[in-house]
Amino acid sequence: MQRRALVSVTALATLLLLSTHATSAPPTRVDFAFDEIFPSGFLTAFCGFPVFVHVQGAGTTTLHYDQDGKLVRELDTLATGARTTIFSPVELGGTGKSFTDETHAPSTFLYPNGTDIGDTAIVILNGVQRTSGPGNPRIVGRESYEGVIIDYTPDGVPVVDPVVLTSQHGQFDLAAVLQARCDALAGP
Repeated sequence: MQRRALVSVTALATLLLLSTHATSAPPTRVDFAFDEIFPSGFLTAFCGFPVFVHVQGAGTTTLHYDQDGKLVRELDTLATGARTTIFSPVELGGTGKSFTDETHAPSTFLYPNGTDIGDTAIVILNGVQRTSGPGNPRIVGRESYEGVIIDYTPDGVPVVDPVVLTSQHGQFDLAAVLQARCDALAGP
């Protein structure tokens, strides 16, 4: 009889231990939108005429936490897409040409060392990342960077500066993309 009671108590204790194990907090979702126009000093110098960039779109940042409630992973998706228009304004001595493309490429951020300013992060970019106009070369594939947390958004999401390219798989002929952008903007 005592043995049966001991087995029952042991079984009950095991069930209680299993049911109280720590689980991670549910993910947090933060919607974001952007609509920015800025001069591209790099493309202006490369192409030899004024080049501006207009990026607009919206997406969702999903923040994943560990059992202790610490942020460990972030996934940024662009369900509605990110539209990029690259243009050369006539009023500033440009060609008046432009092209627009759209991407839905997701970005993943891993935070193995925490999320304080100065902590390192891993940035993983997948899919079509940069374009050079319709029918022209694209930067497409998977890139991984080691980055550093430099700031936070108003919603508390870390802002990461990708510092060192650690791996790259896909089509990454950046020189061809840059030349195609200039050619698309310079055309007759």
